[in-house]
Amino acid sequence: MAKKPGKKAPIRRGQRRRESPTSKFITDEEQAAINEWMKTNEVEVLEPVDPNAPPEEESEDES
Repeated sequence: MAKKPGKKAPIRRGQRRRESPTSKFITDEEQAAINEWMKTNEVEVLEPVDPNAPPEEESEDES
């Protein structure tokens, strides 16, 4: 059976699973289509979270 494009390689002994080389790249046309889609749809942009930052203390409104 033929492998599907973009399918991950199976994990072999002592090796890490890696993405196929073709799955990493997006063409300019695809990126333009994604950007157009992002403009037309209501998308909430989330700020990136710093994993090293200490957790923020939430205000205690339950009391």
